[in-house]
Amino acid sequence: MARIDERIFFMLTVFTSLFVALNVQENLGVVYGLMGLFAMGGIVLDELFGNRTQIRIESGSIPRLRALLVGIGGYFAVLFSSQILIPLGVKAGLITQSVSLPTLYSVVQLYSQTTLAFTGNIIFYFITFGFLIPMIETRAWVILFEFFVDVFKLKITLKSFKIWSIMSIGGIFFYLFHLTAKGVSNDAALAVVFIFMIVTYIIVVVEKQSLDALLMHIFANSISLAFTYNLIPQLGTILYVVAGISVVLIAVTKIFKLEVIKI
Repeated sequence: MARIDERIFFMLTVFTSLFVALNVQENLGVVYGLMGLFAMGGIVLDELFGNRTQIRIESGSIPRLRALLVGIGGYFAVLFSSQILIPLGVKAGLITQSVSLPTLYSVVQLYSQTTLAFTGNIIFYFITFGFLIPMIETRAWVILFEFFVDVFKLKITLKSFKIWSIMSIGGIFFYLFHLTAKGVSNDAALAVVFIFMIVTYIIVVVEKQSLDALLMHIFANSISLAFTYNLIPQLGTILYVVAGISVVLIAVTKIFKLEVIKI
């Protein structure tokens, strides 16, 4: 199975940055451009220095269908975790907004608040914010994770407290990015963003590639945009059904050790 060529990342970054700068917000377009250059720099260093930590988009050994299932499962892990953690954050005083016990639908609503308003062509908006931006953000934050792992010469495992610390730092940076660059001010929505990045890192650490996390980000942003534009009726019911199917498929492949079709 051929791996995704990471050199296309640069072209996607240029297109995305220009689109955001011209159609959404100029400063944010510049931020995504710099973020893309940062991630590209990490990719170049990976090519030049073989002793660096390398978490590529694809490892080449994991079937893409499995990566898709893990990505969808990770998204629902974010939703279910948020249902539990946000009320705890309110009680602890970490979240100032008054938030009742959230449902899956309300968590999607909170995540959708991190999506910027746009009045142009909705198709281009979906391509940019539903696909291209998740690719840039996911790759940039994985490169950031790699940087800290290399600095402290750590083994990538969930058993390491230092790895969890780095994951938390990355989550805080993602939180601050949405707070400053995107101007999101809702504490509960920012909490979902933080949880989202922690789940992203957990997937990356376990799978040793970023494709699963990238697909999770694409799925999350696409659902968020669909919610924003009211394109999916009965979204709450659909989410529960998709979550159930994903869990069953993942469980079946694990229990019976099935080789998922390589697509």
